[in-house]
Amino acid sequence: MKGAKIVLAVLALILVFSENIENYPQAALNPDGIPEKMVIPDAASPKSFKSPYGRVLIRFSKNTPKETRKKFFTLLGAELMEFDVFGYDIGRWQKSVKKAMDVKLLYEKFKTANPPSVAEQLIDYELEIPLVAKSKSRKQSSCGLKNEIKNVASQRRFIHWFDKLLGITTAHNFLQEKKVPLEPIGIVIVDEAPEFSHPDIKPVLKYKMRKPIYWISDGRDIKDFYSEHGTHVACLAAAHHDGKGIEGIAAPNAYVLPLAVRYKDNNMKFSSDIALGLKYFKELEDRGEINFRVVNMSFYIGYDSKIVYAAMESLSDKLFVLAATNTEDDEIVRDIDVEKRYPASWLLFNKLTVTAINEDSLLAPFSNYGMNSVDIAAPGISVMSCTLKGKYVERQGTSMSAPLVAGAAALLFAMEPGLTVSQAISIINFSGVASARLKNKVKGGLFLDINSAVKLLYNIKYVFDK
Repeated sequence: MKGAKIVLAVLALILVFSENIENYPQAALNPDGIPEKMVIPDAASPKSFKSPYGRVLIRFSKNTPKETRKKFFTLLGAELMEFDVFGYDIGRWQKSVKKAMDVKLLYEKFKTANPPSVAEQLIDYELEIPLVAKSKSRKQSSCGLKNEIKNVASQRRFIHWFDKLLGITTAHNFLQEKKVPLEPIGIVIVDEAPEFSHPDIKPVLKYKMRKPIYWISDGRDIKDFYSEHGTHVACLAAAHHDGKGIEGIAAPNAYVLPLAVRYKDNNMKFSSDIALGLKYFKELEDRGEINFRVVNMSFYIGYDSKIVYAAMESLSDKLFVLAATNTEDDEIVRDIDVEKRYPASWLLFNKLTVTAINEDSLLAPFSNYGMNSVDIAAPGISVMSCTLKGKYVERQGTSMSAPLVAGAAALLFAMEPGLTVSQAISIINFSGVASARLKNKVKGGLFLDINSAVKLLYNIKYVFDK
């Protein structure tokens, strides 16, 4: 007990000298009254909509009875999927959605609802149509680009070029030498599903009834959704620690919780499935079946998703690690403080947005930046990790940078489960390396230093207590 108090006291001092992240301005989530028009994602306008599926997200006042809410979805011709997903009820259309997508008609239904009082109880709503990836280029929602696959045996251990830069092996050896107990911590990987059978992933999947715990809202066999991108990201964060293949940053006691959001039909993706999956994992945690503190999001959403924002804001004890996103083909890098990219541009107290650097700590030529939005940098070029069929591949992108930070954060939570999100962020920032080359690109011009972060927390937890 004494040790825990010392840890919290010293971390409080660190917070005094750190940026007051809890005073970030919050994005508008609940405008007063009923919005005058429906919000339609720019990235998936009705003209490009090629599927008969669509969803509507509605936030009612807390006193609105469930039966009234259910009837209102019926009025819209939508099937109610689930109540109260971080404040929103979710409905979907299974048939033609053209009439439902008529904004004027839909708004009239809101105003003429029976009973009329329902309209007064509406706080916020949003029409959601799926994001459809037409190809596997960088224009899809992931933030990574692969290089040539390396056909190598899984028995070989890969030492990353950035191992010394970040102090990965040094940190792991230090923890082993000091015999620091590590609490098992889950990392939620919001992505397309990793290959469950990969030798570096299978041992770190959280099992229940002999099956990995995962989420995918249409309930299809997960094998249809295995992805190179999800496999690569999951391994970087928490791959099995056995001296072979890839060893994840959060090893050895971390485990992977895949939140798979991809559909077989037309490769459809709904942002609301991210919120549905996070709600599911929170319910598992409340039942004592899992324990997660970190959520990795190596993707972007083409619009300001209210329900994903609400999920992140509500899960205040979780640290969300976000990819800063990449430029698209033939474009210059963008300042995401100005040209918003979601979720990377949201200013929430419980997130770290990560941009990519090369071996000289220079911003990668494809990586977006932002002095307010981007919190830290990490390597993102020629990053070796797992891919399908038990193999390995080099990829580049901010998708690869984010799980390095997510793994580092999970390692800190494993060392001290009592850490708050603000304290974990402060340790990562306080121990980061300042680079003049990142000035005006990244908050504080910092890049990740895992070894320094681990030793800082160790000194706070053990040395100062003596």
